[in-house]
Amino acid sequence: MVLKFDRLQPARLSGHAHGQGLTETQLHDIGQFTIRNQIAVVPGAEIPPPFGGKYRQVMVYVDPYKLLSRQLSVMDVVNAINKNNLILPAGDVKMGPYDY
Repeated sequence: MVLKFDRLQPARLSGHAHGQGLTETQLHDIGQFTIRNQIAVVPGAEIPPPFGGKYRQVMVYVDPYKLLSRQLSVMDVVNAINKNNLILPAGDVKMGPYDY
C-alpha cells in the first residue's frame, strides 16, 4: 500500500509478508534479505528495516551449581561465547550500481 501523507512529503510504502507453512524467522529473513534488497534498487527509495518476526538467536541456559563447582561465573560463559563468536560476510551484495 502506498500512502501520501502530505504534498511536501514523498509517498510511503507499507507492506507485510505472510506465508503458509513458514515460521516467523523465515518470514523475517525474506523481509530482510529479499524484499528489502528489491526495494533498495528503486531510485530515491530508502532501505527500510523490517520489523516483527523472530530474529535468529541462540539462548544459553547455565546451571549455576555446575558453574560454581568449576569455579566459573556467568561472565566467564559470556566472555567465552563472545571470544568464539565469529561473524563473517557471506559474499557481496549488488544494490543498483553499487557492489558491496
